[in-house]
Amino acid sequence: MVSADVIIGSGRTVFGLAAGSSPPEDLSALLSRPAWQTDALCREYRDVAFVPARGQPSGPAKAVCDRCLCRAECLAYALDDPLAGVLCGTTGPERAALRKAPAAA
Repeated sequence: MVSADVIIGSGRTVFGLAAGSSPPEDLSALLSRPAWQTDALCREYRDVAFVPARGQPSGPAKAVCDRCLCRAECLAYALDDPLAGVLCGTTGPERAALRKAPAAA
């Protein structure tokens, strides 16, 4: 059976799918991501850890986020889903605090 590889922005093969097979749910979710994510600046910085290991600095990822034009969309996305890592210049604990904060009048 012929394999159809799926390549993402980094050029890495994520899944090898057999011809005629249905993509796994994870792949479907990846392919149905919001359009703004294709314009997000973080896509250009594969060497920056947006999900840093415990104790590692989040500053480099936050610096990239600070220059991104998709911040509003990213923050709405990040606040809607309890994701790990740096999104819209915020860490998971920072977003948790934003979720708990009273809405501005």
